[in-house]
Parts: sequence; structure tokens; C-alpha cells
Amino acid sequence: MKVRFNGISDVSLTNGKEYEVISIEKGWFRIVDNTEDDYLFAPDEFEITDSTGYYDLKQRDESGEWVKPKFEEKTA
Repeated sequence: MKVRFNGISDVSLTNGKEYEVISIEKGWFRIVDNTEDDYLFAPDEFEITDSTGYYDLKQRDESGEWVKPKFEEKTA
């Protein structure tokens, strides 16, 4: 899944840049950032640009268990 960062640019993320989500953990996106390290980021400042592969992502729920992803389409 690909997302675009829509926040204030800093060392780790650039506003408007697209990033690959490698997993979703407790609702947070695990992304390899500009420093080439992977970190968890709150999804609030991201827009999904390509949901391809969403169902293949590993996801953890609040209890820490791996779960099957649920996809909700945004309606305009």
C-alpha cells in the first residue's frame, strides 16, 4: 500500500512524498522513512494513494495479535 505524507516536512518525512507502508500495527503505519529506517507513524497525516497490496500487509490489533486487514473505501 502506498501513502502520501501531508504534514510538516522534517528529517524523516517529506510533505507530498509517497511512502510504502510495510505493515500496520495497532492502526499505525510502519514506513521506511527518509533515513532508510522503518518507524511507526500515525495515519492521520497520510492519504492512501494506492491500496494495492493492502490485504497482504501484516496487521496487529490492540492485543498484539496478527489479524486480517479490513478495508474501508473513502467516499467523496
